[in-house]
Amino acid sequence: MPLEREDMRRAYLQKGFVEGPGDHDRFFLFVNGKRTAINTKLSRGSGYRTYTDRLLSDVCRQLKLTKAELLKLVECSIGGD
Repeated sequence: MPLEREDMRRAYLQKGFVEGPGDHDRFFLFVNGKRTAINTKLSRGSGYRTYTDRLLSDVCRQLKLTKAELLKLVECSIGGD
């Protein structure tokens, strides 16, 4: 199931990720004010407005989530914890 880049961005920010600088849109997860090892990035290119299964598997690996968990995160049925 493909996901839209803007939906992913919105979900990350709602779940406590902080956007960082860089050539891509980087998101870092902070817990109790400390940065964790969990981070991911979203490409800004026009070819990446929709994330297909291949890109979603890369995001899942970065976030240490299963694809089902990532879908729940973006659909807002899973919390930041």
